[in-house]
Amino acid sequence: GSLEYGTPWTLSGNNAASVTTAQSKSGSKSIQLYGEVAGCWGTHAHRYVGTNQSIRITFNVMVGGETLSGCHPEYVTVQMGSAASWASDTKSLLSFNKDGLIHAGGSLQLGSFESNTWYKVSVLFDRYSATNCALRYWINDELKASTNYSAPASELNLRYLSIGADEGTSWFDDIQVEDAGSTTAMIATATEIGWTSIPGKTYQVQWTLDVDSANWVDLGTPVLGTGGTNSVFDSTRGVNKRFYRVQVLQ
Repeated sequence: GSLEYGTPWTLSGNNAASVTTAQSKSGSKSIQLYGEVAGCWGTHAHRYVGTNQSIRITFNVMVGGETLSGCHPEYVTVQMGSAASWASDTKSLLSFNKDGLIHAGGSLQLGSFESNTWYKVSVLFDRYSATNCALRYWINDELKASTNYSAPASELNLRYLSIGADEGTSWFDDIQVEDAGSTTAMIATATEIGWTSIPGKTYQVQWTLDVDSANWVDLGTPVLGTGGTNSVFDSTRGVNKRFYRVQVLQ
């Protein structure tokens, strides 16, 4: 069936969306969306977030293996919109495209993806002035791209998060929207931990308040090495001092 009435999501497009137990990243359920292949009729789910001032959007997403026609060449679209409708004014944040690449912020590319594989995505959407915005993108906790742009006046009205499947099947899980503070504030309230990784190795970042303590806390989930620089973001708002280490799990 469709998404249950009373949930914070509103549907538009072909309305082919449901809560399913067939796939999940954590727990037992996810949101399944379907866009008609070669039908030029996708489905979108919208959630009111109330503001477009410095928010961080995090979710897990997976796409099916359908061959797309090219009418709507995106398995996945993530946008900010002015209303709960596919026809509203929108700002595209990212998309998983027919070409096998994750596209963001217009000309940015965040890397390739595979079907039937879960990806953790995090987007920082920061309007730090009336006319300027910043975007930062993480895939599987690795910072992939940052960009700044001059925002048109229409973007002042963006109040809805929209997730969609323009063609084919996609699944979303663990969707979170949080206040991130401004880019200026984040300089003092955020830390990026980076290290040179080995392909195939798995790493776990940990933190503690006392470097001599035996009590180290895992920061997020394990990260697979890429052969380049891996990085993990940690909010340190209200924390005076924190120590980090990176452990090799295997």
